[in-house]
Amino acid sequence: IETEGIRATVSAYHILLSKDFKPIHNLIKKQIKDINGDIKLYVTDFQKEFNTTPLEIAKKVKEKNVCSICATIKRYLMNKIPRGLGFNKVATGHHMDDFIVFFIKDLLSQQPEWAAKFMPMLPSMHPKQLARIRPLFEVGGNENKLFCELNNIPYLKDFTCPFLNRKMIDITRERWFKEIYEIEKWNKNFRLHFIKGIVKISEQLQTRLTKPVACKKCGEPTKEKICRFCRLIGRK
Repeated sequence: IETEGIRATVSAYHILLSKDFKPIHNLIKKQIKDINGDIKLYVTDFQKEFNTTPLEIAKKVKEKNVCSICATIKRYLMNKIPRGLGFNKVATGHHMDDFIVFFIKDLLSQQPEWAAKFMPMLPSMHPKQLARIRPLFEVGGNENKLFCELNNIPYLKDFTCPFLNRKMIDITRERWFKEIYEIEKWNKNFRLHFIKGIVKISEQLQTRLTKPVACKKCGEPTKEKICRFCRLIGRK
């Protein structure tokens, strides 16, 4: 871990969504063990703590897109738990290719305003909301993979989400990843120029962001009276 010129206490946080994700959990523990430095790993066992899984919740609320359930759970816990531990920022692993494909899909679905959050850092907009930083915002998936291989950092090569079957995997998304690399073969630095263009657009959309309010059930930041997390787990 590069620490020169950086004054920060860094810890790791993992959300174990269900026992089906044990391979990822075990890999993370190995990565933490191999890292030079004193990095503490905090873990939330969602299935154990809430006595359910994202897949069970999806079936209960009749949500076909289980990915949206997992995303809600992760956003909620990644903000609440680190904040409770005294941290003021949370870093996520989305990389440059992710944001480019997110942007293309949002644009095609005629929802470009979602790009307002496509920034290297999102400042806090609520006393209980952590600032979010994205260290890999200008680093692509292939570069990230190459870095791991050159530095002997273990990663899962063939892990597929156990909640999805082949029919549920977003083929369109995977095709877009391939396409942006094909374009870069004849348009040098295409991805880097694209992501910087997205930031320019995001800056123009900042005024459309609405400040969150406190959830009436749990007090966490939300845009609604009762946050989606509370609604999903049936909090009373």
